[in-house]
Amino acid sequence: MTGSLVAQANAAFVDNVDPAKSDIRAIFALIESGWGVDVFTIKKQSAGVAGVTAFSFGTVGSYNSGAYSAGTASAGAEQFVIGTNVPSGDNAAVLVCRALSGASLFDHAFRDESTFTSTTTGAYASYDSIPVISGSTHYNHLRGFQSRPDFEGTGTMDGVAAFFSQPKVGGSGPVTNLYGLYIDDPTGSGAITNQYGIWVNTLSRGGSSNFAIYVATNASFFGGDIQVGPSAKITLDAFNGDPYGAVLSCDASGNVLHNPNLTIVNGVLSITRDGAIQLPSSTTTQKNALTPSAGMILYDSTLAKIQGYQGGAWQNLI
Repeated sequence: MTGSLVAQANAAFVDNVDPAKSDIRAIFALIESGWGVDVFTIKKQSAGVAGVTAFSFGTVGSYNSGAYSAGTASAGAEQFVIGTNVPSGDNAAVLVCRALSGASLFDHAFRDESTFTSTTTGAYASYDSIPVISGSTHYNHLRGFQSRPDFEGTGTMDGVAAFFSQPKVGGSGPVTNLYGLYIDDPTGSGAITNQYGIWVNTLSRGGSSNFAIYVATNASFFGGDIQVGPSAKITLDAFNGDPYGAVLSCDASGNVLHNPNLTIVNGVLSITRDGAIQLPSSTTTQKNALTPSAGMILYDSTLAKIQGYQGGAWQNLI
């Protein structure tokens, strides 16, 4: 490549872009410093005109030939296309349209390798989305981050993740709390009808399994109640302070119940208040249809006897 790319960009921006936009110049500085100079084409379109002066470098050819028109930019808008594929016509400010091929590719469209050192209390975010939508018309949705990866290959794909998180903690200083995903309460005073920290729609494409949430080995903690189905079925707040081994049961409506006076600890059932145990009741015919094992106890309603299975036969206990 001949000449200084930054110098070419600065000269071109005098006619096409506000020269004060140092962030645009920074893109060219990155490319000149070795960021894939031979595979990028960056194009500007503004004032509603598609395909205005493009910058083409290396062996990618030129988008200025008029062979196609890349979408329509609204008045005053600017669009940069990075790559050699024909843009889809999406009105994104930056479109990455690279054509990648070869063996053992491990590539990224965007990557943040900044270094950050603060002498006082600091914070850093690789990506900060703060779009503002206003007006009185109806909007379908607003998303700070949207992921729609598309696998069209014929070979085997080990895994597709619309979002992947794996922080690295390599310093000697401790991290108090590490969150793979952190969701906070919205700010502002606008009305919200329904709020979901995590919403999982119906999943049905899995040939072997469809899990909304899958936890491999770790325990899960829920600070509030758990609702199963259209109405609350599981309420665990009442277990706070209960003795170890408190027994769960379920009523006819599916609500989980417990009795702090009934516990099973190390296989021993303990009842700590006055009451009675009602044994399962079966007719003699029903009893004989069971697959018995030593230690079983039931009430034979045909014989009107409490019986236990011992020595290979049912024996009267009372």
